[in-house]
Amino acid sequence: MKVLSDTPDRLVLQQGAGRGPVVIFAIVVVVFLVGFIVIATAPSSGMPIVLSVGGALMVLFALAWAYILAVATHTTEITFDRRADSITFRHRAVLRARHDTIRLSQITGVAVERAERHMRQDDPQTGKRRRVLDVAYRPVLLTEAEPVPLFSTFTNEDTAKEPARAVLHWLLGEDAPEPPLLDSQGGPP
Repeated sequence: MKVLSDTPDRLVLQQGAGRGPVVIFAIVVVVFLVGFIVIATAPSSGMPIVLSVGGALMVLFALAWAYILAVATHTTEITFDRRADSITFRHRAVLRARHDTIRLSQITGVAVERAERHMRQDDPQTGKRRRVLDVAYRPVLLTEAEPVPLFSTFTNEDTAKEPARAVLHWLLGEDAPEPPLLDSQGGPP
């Protein structure tokens, strides 16, 4: 999480890769086009067949990276705006985007959600399966209706408290308290 902007009227938080995947996607498209051109021109220009195979490998490499970038990478940008009385969530990936907005006046507080999940794991020393407890955290905005997660991902406690502190500091000023822990009924996905 990074703070992109912190002024009295506006706070912008970002989680994720930022604009990096778009640049990499552009490079992948160029590699794809070069590979395709090599494949298309190899038979007619008298190039060795090895170059045609190289072009095919470039195309496959580009398609694999394009899929990874389109599916796996995303960025969430959250803008708190006092003047517009709004909080805007922008979820972006290379090939998709989603926007959600809530009113800033609906926010009654900020907390860190704590979720527990029990699971079974192999014990490396004994080789037997044992029950373990996984605890994960994420920052949430409190409203009258229900908590609104700042980010969809769960993480460790310190990493989850960082954006919660930033929001509390922006909302309340220098003397903002530490964000409280809120126990969740569900667990991380």
